[in-house]
Amino acid sequence: MREVLDSLIPLSDLADLSQLRFGFHLIAPLGLAVVVLFTAALLTSWFYWTRLHPLRPRIRGLLTGLRILLVLLLLFLCMDPGLTGNHILPGEQHLLLLFDDSQSMQITHSADQTRGQRLQTIYNQTRQGFAERLQRRFQLHTFAFGPGIESIPDINTLKFQQSETAIHAAISQAIQEFPAENLAGVVLFSDGVEQSVAPSASFPSGIPIHTVGIPDPADWRDIRVGPLTVTRTHFDRSPVTVLADLQADNLAGQRVQIDILDQGIPVHSQTILIESNHHRGPVRLEWLPARDGWLAYEVRASVQAQEDPGDASFWDRVPQNNSRTFVIDNNPKEYRVLFFSGKPNWEHKFVRRALADEPRIRMESLILLSKAQRQFTYRGARTTTTNPLFDGFENDQDRYGRYDEPIFLRMGMQEHELTSGYPAQAEELFPYDLVIWSDLDPDTISSRQMKVTREFVERRGGAFFLLADAASFAPFSLAGTEIEPILPVVWLQNLIHESAQTPSLFSVTPTQDGEISGIWALETSPEASRQAWDTMPPLFGLTQFPVSRAGAQVGATAQTGSNQEHPFFATQRYGKGKSAILATGESWLWQMHTPSQNSHYERLWRQWVRSLVHDVPGPIQFRVQRDTLALHERAPFAALVHTLAYDPQENAPVQVEIRPPSLTPETPPVTESLHEPGLYGWEFTPAETGLHHLRVTVPTESEDSPREAERAFWVEPDHREFASPQADMRALEALAQHSGGLFVPLDDLPTLADRIPYTPTHSSATTHVAIWHWPLFYWILMILFTLDWYLRRKQGQP
Repeated sequence: MREVLDSLIPLSDLADLSQLRFGFHLIAPLGLAVVVLFTAALLTSWFYWTRLHPLRPRIRGLLTGLRILLVLLLLFLCMDPGLTGNHILPGEQHLLLLFDDSQSMQITHSADQTRGQRLQTIYNQTRQGFAERLQRRFQLHTFAFGPGIESIPDINTLKFQQSETAIHAAISQAIQEFPAENLAGVVLFSDGVEQSVAPSASFPSGIPIHTVGIPDPADWRDIRVGPLTVTRTHFDRSPVTVLADLQADNLAGQRVQIDILDQGIPVHSQTILIESNHHRGPVRLEWLPARDGWLAYEVRASVQAQEDPGDASFWDRVPQNNSRTFVIDNNPKEYRVLFFSGKPNWEHKFVRRALADEPRIRMESLILLSKAQRQFTYRGARTTTTNPLFDGFENDQDRYGRYDEPIFLRMGMQEHELTSGYPAQAEELFPYDLVIWSDLDPDTISSRQMKVTREFVERRGGAFFLLADAASFAPFSLAGTEIEPILPVVWLQNLIHESAQTPSLFSVTPTQDGEISGIWALETSPEASRQAWDTMPPLFGLTQFPVSRAGAQVGATAQTGSNQEHPFFATQRYGKGKSAILATGESWLWQMHTPSQNSHYERLWRQWVRSLVHDVPGPIQFRVQRDTLALHERAPFAALVHTLAYDPQENAPVQVEIRPPSLTPETPPVTESLHEPGLYGWEFTPAETGLHHLRVTVPTESEDSPREAERAFWVEPDHREFASPQADMRALEALAQHSGGLFVPLDDLPTLADRIPYTPTHSSATTHVAIWHWPLFYWILMILFTLDWYLRRKQGQP
């Protein structure tokens, strides 16, 4: 550093120096100067003490002391005392001012000001004591920050509209624009609310970060709706259940009303009492949609103040986080169910009747009436190749079937479907969503048909439901077949055979998992449902399975007369689909032994079937399942496209159409994945809020209708800044402490200017300011000489 000695500058200009320190400008060593001062003090005291011996000791000591002070002060000034410091060059070092420009600064701070307005007001009021004082030492650079930084000419240009705060990223980006050796530090103005939190080490160490916090007032209150969990239950009529995470701060004793709004109209409401000042907990809401289609519902919470509410902002500082919107699919759908039975039975009749009132279930039945004859029987002139079941009718094998072909009763399906019986090809079975087997024996189904059924569950993602009738399973075991691995129970042939030989009455009790799932509910309330199960009649014909498979879920158990408990209804995931088993084929007895107005049997079957088919995938499956996007958020989408045989389809002419609420439809470009066959992706950036419809279409070359899939999503303003809106002063203090900086509240802003140190660089000039010429010392000398002269004359001394 350059040395500039003996500079004579005014005392007022000492503010332009940093790291001031006192010293002497001597040629001789400082130690010698101290010895000279000490010796001069001793000689002066001895000389005057001996000459003033006629005076009283008190006056004698006072005059001696005054002479010593005069001599020492003169010698002190002769040693050229001064202050040495580094001369501050305002353009040499940079100081960065970062101002939070995010939406959280719009939160109400007081009755007439937001956080941002309070920041601008106090900063402008203290500009002379803060910014102008800093400008005398540093070159100031002003930035606004949200997810990134932007240079601004003045704090009054802040709009507080950025949708995200990334404090650490903004600091790191700002520091990178200036040389570290010329950077004095960063002054950050913020409320501490941040979404993108990165480690403090993301920016260089050694650079102090000074934080200025905007704390909330003591009367902070807020009610907010957190994440939602939306499920469509399998209860009768399929109500929608929402678990809303409700959070309330400093609202103990107040009541909060939670509304479900459909196009602004309440369809369900619930009121809860807030019991603590830091309330966190779920609120369960359940209702039945009143219309079809893609429906957007809003969950909104509001404080029902017990006292005079006065200003609404007093009870709720952040109205932007009081609601959340979600979308449900209530479009009328049709699920195809194939009921395959080895013979006509009562179970089929009652199941078909139970599902007749379910508009979304299309039940198709395939009932084996007559098996194929193994031998041809010659009966003279009456001999015919027509199936013997139709003896006495016309001899028309094309119409009634040959003797060596089985005869099936087909119900609910078109004339050309399943004319040869149960499907042996994927193209015939895969259009179904659920396959139900009942009353099977070894001659009913082939190994090839079992393999296709297993692929139906594993690869297509379909559902399989086996009614394990004890009478049918006595001669027939599925152990070792293609079907065995997909079922949720363990097959032991000898145990199945024994159970069939010892039929008995048994009762059914839902398990805890079954009650939670909702598919075993007989009434709306859990208590009423348990009472209804206590009155359900017993059944006959239980197939006893020893255990269920690991990972299977048992929904109900059967209790026999020996008080033994066996799995009665169990499900498990297998591949992309699921399977279920009912340990009887005589559930229709529940309907026969209850009054005709009792609908428990129909309700159970509707809920069982609905639980199995509700998540069966179609040939086009959306990979990205987000149903809420933020405005102007660039969001990726993807869909997996299959053929009708549910093999991934490559090079498909996939077409995507997105319909916003008011603008014209958009058709974003679609790209095929190089890593996963059949996967197609696209991106979309919404330009308006509201409900958006998305349709994916794959045209086909044949005359069949194209494969289509549709979903909807809701676009809302980006309110991430209001998810956790309370000002976080602890985070700002920790940031300042970690970096070696200072933290001050906004009200103490002027005190920060003098506490930010100036760090000299290699080009800084060192200045020695001589103080011997300062008038103060001459006034002190004059006072000491005058006092000494006065006291000596008063005592009669020359």
